[in-house]
Amino acid sequence: MTEAQRAILQEKKKQMALKLRAREIVSYYIERHWLRYYEEMLGLGMNAEIVHFHSTTEEELPHFMNAVRDLCHPLLSQELVKVGEKVPMDEFFDTFASSSNFKYTIELPVFSEYGGDPQEMIRKAMKILNLEGGSVYFMSNDVLPVLQLQLTELAEHATTLFDDG
Repeated sequence: MTEAQRAILQEKKKQMALKLRAREIVSYYIERHWLRYYEEMLGLGMNAEIVHFHSTTEEELPHFMNAVRDLCHPLLSQELVKVGEKVPMDEFFDTFASSSNFKYTIELPVFSEYGGDPQEMIRKAMKILNLEGGSVYFMSNDVLPVLQLQLTELAEHATTLFDDG
């Protein structure tokens, strides 16, 4: 095996490891947040849940977004809202509180040490998800871009999504 072939094989192994890790983390949050808490949250009138991917680097982002797309896509609505709007934190959560729809929010941290461009990360995220619906917000008092995805028929999908064990 040549050096070039070894390098290609190593890169494939690395990408597969990132993919599996992303799917594992997304699955964990789905189980913890959607299945365990959704009834309680709806009962209390709370309609926002946040998943923090604290270690999301630019290299990891496609794997996380693919995992979100593959594992969560049946739950996503198809209504395009706004992309890249700056929203104060209070207004951001007030929007959730005033909505009659259950919403799900994914935060994708973009830390300066990664050299990540928030707008570019969001463009990549939206392209990978290939969503007709969804919106991206920047919290004005933080550097976290937020990908807001509206969920519909949560109970029906959540119970069937995990019936396979």
